[in-house]
Amino acid sequence: MTYKDGKRGKEMLLVPIGGRPQPVVVNNINKTLRCEMFACAFDETWDDDVEVLLYVNDAGKFDGSAPNRAIRWANGELIDIVFGNFLIVAIDRKTASTIDMPAEVQRFYQQKYSGYDVNWEQRPQ
Repeated sequence: MTYKDGKRGKEMLLVPIGGRPQPVVVNNINKTLRCEMFACAFDETWDDDVEVLLYVNDAGKFDGSAPNRAIRWANGELIDIVFGNFLIVAIDRKTASTIDMPAEVQRFYQQKYSGYDVNWEQRPQ
């Protein structure tokens, strides 16, 4: 998608409450999440070139947003529960800039967050 100013947004994944992750092209994270305040959480390093970050509406815990997903480390340890929609974003490790999400990363996260999990308990791997 190209915008009026000629800039192209970046391909990311939007994880809606209770829905499956879906690819979106984003030019402005605040407008996409419909919030003024967001937090960025490191999820994992995909490879030597790509890191994955989660952009979440941190105020969602206090503004009445519904719980969305449990965020866990690879070993099943609970990190946090996200309230409201969130974005999964790919970052180039060398430039620290947002990039289009590579297809294999997109497939991995579509699978990882395909289920609606808001269970507070730890899940050993």
